[in-house]
Amino acid sequence: LKAYTPIATTGYFGIPTMLDSSNQNRNIQRVLSRETAAALRQALQLATSQHGTAPMAQVSGTTVAGKTATMTGGFWTDERTGEKIPRSDTSAFIGMLPANRPKWLVGVLLEFEHGKAKFAGLSAAPMFSELAQKALLKPVVSDPSTAADTNRQVGLR
Repeated sequence: LKAYTPIATTGYFGIPTMLDSSNQNRNIQRVLSRETAAALRQALQLATSQHGTAPMAQVSGTTVAGKTATMTGGFWTDERTGEKIPRSDTSAFIGMLPANRPKWLVGVLLEFEHGKAKFAGLSAAPMFSELAQKALLKPVVSDPSTAADTNRQVGLR
C-alpha cells in the first residue's frame, strides 16, 4: 500500500492509516508531481476497465484505479534433496477510489496452496470490489480543526 500512496495523494508520500484524517502524518514529502500521479491513476484505471486484468474490481457508482498481481510465494528447501519446493501462491489487488480523487486505498492479498491460486483478476479483484463498496457506505469522519490540506494529510480512510 505504501507504494500506492503517492499515486493516490497527488504525489505525496506518507503512511496510509485506517484512522480518520485527524491522524496527521508528520513525515510527508512530495515524491511525484501532481501530473505524474494523475497519469499513473489514469493508467491504473485502465486495469479495471472491461479490457483490463481486473474488470471485477469495479465498484458501482464510482471509478476505480488499481493493479492485479498473481505470484508464486516463498520456497522451502527439502533437506534430503536440496530441492526448492514452492510453499504457496498469492493473488493480490491494490486499488483506490474514486480514481480521480481517491479517498480510499484498499489492498487485498489472498494466499493459496501452491498450484491452486486463481488469477488475481478473478479472486482478489472481486473481493476488493466488495470491500470497497462497503467502505463507501460508511461515513467518513474527519476533524475540521486538523484537516489542513487533505492531499498532504495522507490519512487515506
